[in-house]
Amino acid sequence: MKIEVNRLTIGDTDDPELIAGFVLGDWKETDKGEWCQEHVRDLTYHCRPNMDTFGFDIIVTGEIDSDPALTEFVLRWPEKR
Repeated sequence: MKIEVNRLTIGDTDDPELIAGFVLGDWKETDKGEWCQEHVRDLTYHCRPNMDTFGFDIIVTGEIDSDPALTEFVLRWPEKR
């Protein structure tokens, strides 16, 4: 099942892909980032303009195949989806 594992917001910048690399590098060192690297396949990110903040959203998605891993993810990080 493909899910959104994280959403980050950055401000207005000329090169959002460059800034996304730094932000995602920091995120991968968090508890959630480390767990996702271990349990989620095909982690990818997408940069999209955010007209509310005049910046960009970085949306990280991936696939979780096992039900126990999906259940653990939802229970550990019950953010609004």
